[in-house]
Amino acid sequence: PSASYSAVVPPGRLQQQQHQRPSVLLPASTEGLLCNWSPVERAKLASLAAVLQKLWGRAGSPAGEEQVFYDLGCGDGRVVLEVCAAFPACRGVGVDLNEGLILEARAAAQRRGLAGRCEFVARDMAGMGLGEATAVFCYLPLAALTFVLKRVLPKSGLRRGAALFSADGPLPSERSGAVPTFEPFPCRPGTVEA
Repeated sequence: PSASYSAVVPPGRLQQQQHQRPSVLLPASTEGLLCNWSPVERAKLASLAAVLQKLWGRAGSPAGEEQVFYDLGCGDGRVVLEVCAAFPACRGVGVDLNEGLILEARAAAQRRGLAGRCEFVARDMAGMGLGEATAVFCYLPLAALTFVLKRVLPKSGLRRGAALFSADGPLPSERSGAVPTFEPFPCRPGTVEA
């Protein structure tokens, strides 16, 4: 794999690219780490925006209800920023363990004039209160997503009717045993397909 990569990237350019941005990965031993961050593809962001537009309407606020969008494992905040830019009546919250990426997200919110509607929190998502969320987004591999569905959401206070989105494939089903059966399951499960 590295041979094919170095064939695409001219010699010396790889070192130059590595010095442009410090490493954003957390050590695997980080307490509470489910997986390291990787950016969401543009096509998935566009798909998410299209689904939210159908749910919320163009302004993002049907019948005057405030929309609150959460991204669990938000990384550099790009999903929260894109959603808040597309829906002026929406407030966004991004949660990630990686303080470096949270600082990048906050700086990007400032640059884009969205800091008043975007909050980025450096913390473990376990124990995070989601009671105000109208939509929750996760871009997590299946094992991490299953953990969130079993251990995080049931204790989060997520309200009935909130939309839940996965950008890394379909949500596990209750029949598979991956999703706990707690009555009533408080959200409308959905996936973001590109």
